[in-house]
Amino acid sequence: MVRNISTKYELPPNPTFKEFERSDGNPSLWPANTQRVVDKDGQVNYMEYLPLDHPTAIHWRTGVAKALSKALNWPAGSSYALGGWPAGYRLFCHNKGPEKSPRQDVYLFGSRATNKFRSVNEFIPHARWLFEDAAMNPANCECKYCSKKSQREITANMGNEGIIEVPSFIQSVVSSSPANPRRPPKTAREPIAHYGVQKAPKALRRSIHSQTSMQLRRWCRNDEVVWCALNTPITGPHGNAIRFWPSLIEDTTVKILAQPNSTTSENQAGPSCEKSDDPPWDVTQYTVYKVKLLAVACTWNVPDHQVLPYQAYHPPQSLLDAIDEMPSSSLNFDRESCSQFNPCPDMESPRSSSAAPISFENAAGPFAVAVQIAAQVSRFWGLSDPWEFAYSIPQSSSSWGSSHPQNSAPPTLQEVITSAGASNAAAVNSRPPLPQPPPNQYEADISASRPISPSRYNQVLGVPNPLSPDTGPSHTITQTRYQGMWWGPERIWADDFVRIKMPRSALAPNGAKHIFPPSGPSKSVVKLYQENSPDGPPAESILGAQSRGIFMRLDSLVLVDVPTYDGDGARGKTTKECRATGMLYELADQDWEESGQISDNFKDSNGISTSRASSSFGEPNTNLLQNFGEMSLPQPSTLEPTVLPNPDPTVPVEATSLDILSQQTPSEGRPRRSVGGSSPKEHTSITEQLSRPSTSNSFLMPAAPTGYKFRPILEEGYEAVFSLVLISGRYYPGILNHPLLDESLEMATQALVKPIQVDGDDTDSDGVKQYDALWALEGLTAGYRNSVDPAHYKMTRKKMVDDADKVARAELNEYKANRGRGEGTSGMEIDDPQPPTENHVPMELDAPF
Repeated sequence: MVRNISTKYELPPNPTFKEFERSDGNPSLWPANTQRVVDKDGQVNYMEYLPLDHPTAIHWRTGVAKALSKALNWPAGSSYALGGWPAGYRLFCHNKGPEKSPRQDVYLFGSRATNKFRSVNEFIPHARWLFEDAAMNPANCECKYCSKKSQREITANMGNEGIIEVPSFIQSVVSSSPANPRRPPKTAREPIAHYGVQKAPKALRRSIHSQTSMQLRRWCRNDEVVWCALNTPITGPHGNAIRFWPSLIEDTTVKILAQPNSTTSENQAGPSCEKSDDPPWDVTQYTVYKVKLLAVACTWNVPDHQVLPYQAYHPPQSLLDAIDEMPSSSLNFDRESCSQFNPCPDMESPRSSSAAPISFENAAGPFAVAVQIAAQVSRFWGLSDPWEFAYSIPQSSSSWGSSHPQNSAPPTLQEVITSAGASNAAAVNSRPPLPQPPPNQYEADISASRPISPSRYNQVLGVPNPLSPDTGPSHTITQTRYQGMWWGPERIWADDFVRIKMPRSALAPNGAKHIFPPSGPSKSVVKLYQENSPDGPPAESILGAQSRGIFMRLDSLVLVDVPTYDGDGARGKTTKECRATGMLYELADQDWEESGQISDNFKDSNGISTSRASSSFGEPNTNLLQNFGEMSLPQPSTLEPTVLPNPDPTVPVEATSLDILSQQTPSEGRPRRSVGGSSPKEHTSITEQLSRPSTSNSFLMPAAPTGYKFRPILEEGYEAVFSLVLISGRYYPGILNHPLLDESLEMATQALVKPIQVDGDDTDSDGVKQYDALWALEGLTAGYRNSVDPAHYKMTRKKMVDDADKVARAELNEYKANRGRGEGTSGMEIDDPQPPTENHVPMELDAPF
């Protein structure tokens, strides 16, 4: 049945016309398809304008006016009709279907509240609002489009108010209906006790470093700054080209690609009677990154082989010089102008409509802004995902009993650190405190002989003072920890492997207390070296782990209070400092074998480490540290802090093993516990972690660079505690296999075959010197050769990016203005992975925790 509009409506005799004094109408909202067009199938689809005297318009005008007369209490005894529609309104009939009998639907167009009103009852509450509300506040309108109520409910309410007449089935919607009678309750079945025996389940090992069948690992994470390779490089005036664009990762997806395998292709030459169970295709996976290009309004979906971590690439200086040499008139840093530029139109960019030619002159300005924004982001850092680490520590009745009687003076912080380190590392409490090296410039802030209160001790170290009489049989401590952080361009999580700035030769080169000496070169490496460089220096002096970097498995991020001192040595306020804890690793040759005598040289007859060095790190090589500055030793005895488990709420790590959690300080007369050994049976577990259950000591190690293996530097049961300034960045397993680095890796490999140049104690190959930033990505050189130094704390990643954008544009505009005045400028600024200087500025905390 075809729906048609009626033509039988007429105005009542002697009606009273009412006009709208206000309106929310807009003629631009009227439909545009008002021409009657018959298509090849004899169908029509158009809007027909209905004038005020059309019968259907009369029906709407009288119906709305009748309801308004009751709602607004107009004088009775008269027949009312609308004199016209609100300004900007029009009534249309939608004709759709066969040419001779189309379906007809009437709509009132023009309101800003909705696209169209579909019936008289829909428009009545909106018309009432136009008559009543002089303020034109849509919140006072009761129509379905302004109030977001259902039309059935609105119609029922108008019927209850007597404004319109509605059928009884609609009125029942708002009337209260009796509740359904409840069914009689079923008789409860008797409980059945379950019993059975099953194999105890084991927790899955963490798979963040698991093996993968992907050709490239998923190195990049959301909101990290990366380099996106352009399909078509933008060539500069002197052969320079913009090949990569700084970008921000917005999303990550895994794609699957199925291709016919080679075996199937070979067997397709003719029919075969043999049936194979192997699938006829090969399935591979790869990662697709959704990247937002910095400084421009382009968002692309690019495969993993077109994305590099930020630290894996640095624009050539010749490219930056080419931009710096361009005239100021060609450098446009304006936000609107940059947003309209598309550096690569042939890549998917749905939000970009730029038609500008891809020339180096047009690209120089947006590229400079993008590079500057990325460099500014590298200056920011921030902590994320805080949680409370709760644990309890018992009081040992015999601790410090003989050497510190009750009436003695309160202990100094130096003594407390020594005591806490010895206790929690499960050395023996019967021996006296370990002597400490004399204070130096790095130890000035904690080596003074000032007694500390129990509250200050707990505030600084996060553990109770074992000498405090207030410490009961057990004391619950809550410590703020973080599961992750933003470190310049990178996102770092707990359990990640991070690169440390100092070289291995700077960390106990001859071994130290709880620290193993570096592993030497393997026999095969020594043999190969002697064959190629018979007149060179001894292999043991320049090869082995000492020539490489250091890695840390980031077990936890701990927030502590650190006192500050002015130039005169007076103590100032306490500041917050975040420290990273975890096991340290070096890169040993793949076929290097542990001699078994290295660790024994640093243990006494009972297996306790007794060896000392002039500092916690041993005697560093000063020549290798000449560019490293003060950051190599931020605190004394950093490798002998309170040894605590690292209970990341989701990640089991080696430091949370039951063996470590069961450590306690043995009382006098009990057997001593060897460092790294198992606890005697009589040792009961009284150190209890309260924030999460203990887990197994399983941890999947990442893949080491080809030809090497990870070797722990510290004794089992110990962890390093570093200030964050010592972190260079994340470790990307297999990053040198990235196809975008093939050219650089080939040149670096060719440079390595050159003879080793020896200059004093600085022994390094020309290849390492020239491509040190590349080798540092996998720890083949010290981490400080490729690192970022974030100095300003920001609460969120969005704040980092927004502030970086503002600062970058302001600096570039100032640079452009100075060039126009003829003043000397330093050109573009970008984070160059160079060694930190002695004037390195420590990190700042711009916001409280």
